[in-house]
Amino acid sequence: MAAAAALPLGLQAGPAVAADLKGKAPVAAAEPQLCKETTEVNPDIFGFSSGTDVATPGSLALGIEYGGGFGVRSGRAMSTDGKVQLSYGLVPCVEIGPAVVFGNSYEETNDGVARTESDALGASIEAKFKLLGRAQTGFGMTFVVEPGWARVKERTRFANGIANETSNHDETSLAMKLLFDTVLVPDRVFFALNFVHEAAWIDVTPQEEESAFITSAALTLQASENFFVGVEGSYRQAYAGAWFDHAQGDGWYIGPTFFWALSENVALSGALAVQVSGNEKSSEDYIAMGDLNLVDFSQYDAKLKLGISF
Repeated sequence: MAAAAALPLGLQAGPAVAADLKGKAPVAAAEPQLCKETTEVNPDIFGFSSGTDVATPGSLALGIEYGGGFGVRSGRAMSTDGKVQLSYGLVPCVEIGPAVVFGNSYEETNDGVARTESDALGASIEAKFKLLGRAQTGFGMTFVVEPGWARVKERTRFANGIANETSNHDETSLAMKLLFDTVLVPDRVFFALNFVHEAAWIDVTPQEEESAFITSAALTLQASENFFVGVEGSYRQAYAGAWFDHAQGDGWYIGPTFFWALSENVALSGALAVQVSGNEKSSEDYIAMGDLNLVDFSQYDAKLKLGISF
């Protein structure tokens, strides 16, 4: 699955998270027993991965994300994607987050003869359901579902006089996530584990379907009262077909994360993921296990997010 500006299938980078910055202190008496929390763990401290906390009823937050991926086996390519999301605590243990998504990408051959660019603009809505709380079980668990749609415009330009080509199509996406987190050392060390399935239906002739399954784990240290730093690793699998029809390749990533609370209501977080190993099936240039998969995934993925709570 080559990097594209369409729906951020990972997006090609890593999976996207809710806009919540730091929800207000949970009101234990108002929450169902199984999902109540007595202490807060901001879901944005884990990089591309996410924690399990959801917004408390009536709380509102804004998240602005920007990221991208770059690094291919031959030629030049880069993709960027963004998301502006408003998250709201609907009822105890349930959060919704409508969002506007956008993206841009380009691919250029080594000789510069052909350059393909694409732009995407769309929307999604994320629903998070907190199932278990750390206060009751020692770990938190949240289920997330996020359907989305985008309009994609593609154009190819040729340097040898061949007429340029343009096309427009729709893409529909569905992301489902199962999130876990726990506190290993109170107020000091935190851990998150995520399982994510992302699927996309591309409205071209014939219709194309693609999907990815991402398993990620993040370990985060609270270095000071307002600053967190950590490390995150992930294993990403690409498939032709929306439901694991045909395996295309995989990739292993690792990289640093940070979270900085600029004030009580504003925070900045980010992450970098570097592919260290991969396996691809669709490239004649692929050497062997231990090489990189630069057909389905980028070599580097980066993310920066600004969160504001109201």
